[in-house]
Amino acid sequence: LLPVVLLLAGCRTSTPPPETLYQNAQTLRRGGHLDAALAETDRGLQATGAQPSWYWRFYVLKAEIVLDKEGPAASLKLLEHDVPELPQLAELRATRRLDQGWAEFLLTNYAEARRDLEDAAKLARAAKADAVLARVEYTLVQVLARAGDAAAAESAFREGNRVSAARGDQVLQNYGFGVRGFALMNASQFEEALYWFERELPWLEQK
Repeated sequence: LLPVVLLLAGCRTSTPPPETLYQNAQTLRRGGHLDAALAETDRGLQATGAQPSWYWRFYVLKAEIVLDKEGPAASLKLLEHDVPELPQLAELRATRRLDQGWAEFLLTNYAEARRDLEDAAKLARAAKADAVLARVEYTLVQVLARAGDAAAAESAFREGNRVSAARGDQVLQNYGFGVRGFALMNASQFEEALYWFERELPWLEQK
């Protein structure tokens, strides 16, 4: 009887480590399986209540998935909750503000988006989170261009490009080329937009 009991105990489903749950949720999100991705983030939240660094990573990821599934307004409700001011969460605090800015942009609340993103840039610089900073700057390009501030949009692009290049992050840098191209296209500057799309094209062809 004892061997059977031990075998059954070994067959019980245990909760995977946070790293596995987080990677699973990201993979499911990229594959468009948003309900399953949300379920995985909820599992992560339940399993990491006593681990702030993981709990808040799952929380912010859930808000990002909710944006994909339900839209920016629903995501902003989750993002109202600030990430604690802990050293290990400094980069995540910047990411949360970036996510808020993106959601506000999608709702065409350009002033609020700019405020959120400028705050995100300050937090990213303080945390030395260069990848987040580049993403913030590229998002600012879109916000500022749509708001009609072409000079500020160009400045944000240059900063994002500088940070990406300094990191040697070709993927992020090429993403910035595309962002710049779309911003110029929306401003009816088609020749200038084409130049940046052509800069991005070799990377797209390799994907």
